[in-house]
Amino acid sequence: MPGADGKLIKNPLKFVSRWKILDNLRRSVTEFATFVLLLASWFFLPAPAEYWTAATVALMLTPRYVQLMLSLAKLENDGNIIAHTKQILGDFVTGQVNVLIFFTFLAHQTLVTMDAIFRTVVRLTVTHRNLLEWETAAQSEMESKRKTPVDVYLDWTPVVSLVIGVLLAKFRPHALLAASPILLLWLFSKPIARWLDRPLESGRSEISTDDENFLRMVALKTWRYFRQFSTAEDQWLIPDNVQKKECEIAHRVSPTNLGLLLNSQYAAYDLGFITLPRYLEETNKSFSHAKGMPKFEGHFVNWYDTRTATPLKPLFVSSVDSGNLVCSLLTLKQGCLAAVNQAVVSESMLQSLREYLQLSSEEAAACGVHSGSSAPVESIFSESEKLGSDISRWIEALPRLHESLRLVVDKAATSSGGLTDGWWLQEANARFQDVRELLENLLPWLLPEFHSLRTYFDDMVLPRVVCALTIQQLPECTQRLLTRLEQSLVLNPGDTAKQEKIHALIGRLQRCGVYAEKIREGLIALAQEADELAKQMDFRLFYDATRKLLSVGFDVEKKELLASCYDLLASESRSAVFVAIAKGDIPQTSWFGLGRGHTLRSGRRVLLSWTGTMFEYLMPSLWMKTYPATLLENSMRGAVTCQKKFVEPMLIPWGISEGACSDTNDAGHYQYHAYGVPSLALKVETADRTVITPYACVLALSVDPAGAVKNLRKMTGLGWLGPYGFYESADFKDCAANPNSAPELVYCWMAHHQGMTMLAISNLLSESVFQRLFHEEVMVAATERLLHERVPLTFDIQKDNQAA
Repeated sequence: MPGADGKLIKNPLKFVSRWKILDNLRRSVTEFATFVLLLASWFFLPAPAEYWTAATVALMLTPRYVQLMLSLAKLENDGNIIAHTKQILGDFVTGQVNVLIFFTFLAHQTLVTMDAIFRTVVRLTVTHRNLLEWETAAQSEMESKRKTPVDVYLDWTPVVSLVIGVLLAKFRPHALLAASPILLLWLFSKPIARWLDRPLESGRSEISTDDENFLRMVALKTWRYFRQFSTAEDQWLIPDNVQKKECEIAHRVSPTNLGLLLNSQYAAYDLGFITLPRYLEETNKSFSHAKGMPKFEGHFVNWYDTRTATPLKPLFVSSVDSGNLVCSLLTLKQGCLAAVNQAVVSESMLQSLREYLQLSSEEAAACGVHSGSSAPVESIFSESEKLGSDISRWIEALPRLHESLRLVVDKAATSSGGLTDGWWLQEANARFQDVRELLENLLPWLLPEFHSLRTYFDDMVLPRVVCALTIQQLPECTQRLLTRLEQSLVLNPGDTAKQEKIHALIGRLQRCGVYAEKIREGLIALAQEADELAKQMDFRLFYDATRKLLSVGFDVEKKELLASCYDLLASESRSAVFVAIAKGDIPQTSWFGLGRGHTLRSGRRVLLSWTGTMFEYLMPSLWMKTYPATLLENSMRGAVTCQKKFVEPMLIPWGISEGACSDTNDAGHYQYHAYGVPSLALKVETADRTVITPYACVLALSVDPAGAVKNLRKMTGLGWLGPYGFYESADFKDCAANPNSAPELVYCWMAHHQGMTMLAISNLLSESVFQRLFHEEVMVAATERLLHERVPLTFDIQKDNQAA
């Protein structure tokens, strides 16, 4: 990040922090001085109070009017005078609103400032304690029941307003009229704060419960790709792709594949497909093998053989691949830290058990009546549906359901007419086992066998309590239960049966605390390792100081930086540029060096990309937040709109991006190309062919949830959903000559497309979980202002497609 002297600052956080401190100090002094001036004008100063009040307000408004005059004076007629005028007036109106908000919360902010000053003085001069007291936003949210000074003084502000009003009415009634407008703002500051702080409408609210269930089933089938092909043979990494119905495995992995594997594992945990201990175990296995792979200056090279973990030639380090991996690692880090404070048992985890049973039932039914498994699995599934989301009933029924399921699995394994595949049946059995082990190891007092002891911990079996218990809280929680049980032993010396039960539970609880602490330490250790791996990846390796951009990559064998650079904002490279700036490896000017040329399509202005693919516009938003009415948000929505309009005349599903097509090479492997909308592309590669990629539509869930779900349902109806999620693509190569011909399905699944699908669905169903985690990283939060770039009122139209 560049400092005042233009030199690179290695730690941008220190740079940002200094300016934040100075800015906060300036703002606090301004607020306090303005508050004192208003009180003085109403209570003490001579002359009518109206004059002093008006002068105080004018003092805050004057800079905005001066800025308006200067901007209008500098306005030049360059062909865009109307657009420039609109922008100037828009900035002026925004300034007026900011002044109104300033006066609304003036009393509140003054109280907060005085509290901070008083605490600091007392601690420095009297108590000498809590000098390093610090509370993160996450801790504040977790301790929502405890009000902070900010909340307390928001409650006090209306009281302060009323007290000042009463005092004015008694001692200076002539000043009450002048003070009334500002006192009314203070009186209603709390409801105004709530209105301003209301959450933005979630994309999830645009879809129905049936749509959510549909997306969960898509995600669960997609998760099968990672479960089935991340194996010991491939060192728990993920093969790049699996082709044909025979499942030909490509035993190689890229940094992007690796990052999306690690994040897909978290998505599976977040959606309840796997338990927390299983998540930690599987992620550790993948991560431990990955961190041992040979690297070049901290970076992973483009490809590795998954069976030997050796780099594949030619040795090349891709800046985009490294950017994707760093985004994934930082998200992994924050995900592990967040998991420590998340509920051990969730409704989504129990819902997933039903979903596993549903797929097992469908699998058994598909094998025909001779399998002997269809009816029993259907019966278990029906019984699970009756449990709904009642956690207490689920916990009570879980052992019985699991035993029934295990009998079906054993019978299917020994029967000659059993299931030909049985993958979902085996997986359902394994997941039921995981949940049982979770309860036995972490929440043993909930088990049916200890039901007779409930009088000792009735408050600890309430659903609201169970759904709130975290790994962090469990050691303390189990200690409280142990104390109660040990006291009960003294009170019931003659009841041998009960004492045996109590002793058995005490033993379980003692192991429970140890196990919970082991999980907590494992999560923190994994977070630290992910952070260290991300820090080692220095993006100065790719920085072209002459062009102030990131190069495409570094040729390890030739030891030279490629001359080609990524220079478009609407491309997958913006993730790499963003994290490189956040890490302090390259200057912030690189972001503004990315091209912002626009195209005009159907009356909408959209940023140009290289090949017009959905991937270029939407892939970075898996991690990076998108803010309303910004340049990136406008182009993302525009790209989706253009995609829809492009295929509208063909009456086919939409979703065009890079992917595999039906063409094969000499070895019979599908060929890979960048397919895009020509009107959005600077370089049209395949304009004569339409290939629809379902993952592109899944990425659009962040922009148009309802439209994307409708489109995905259409694809499902056409048979595009396979055993490992959606097939790679549908190739409409012959449809130009014969509009009635069916597309050729490409029976292929690619790791990075499957990973993007997992993250996109999880983001929609879990309130943008991966974006939230990524932005929890301090250096990301310090850089996120770059993402607030507004839509300019003047555009550089490089490609006019208005007539298209």
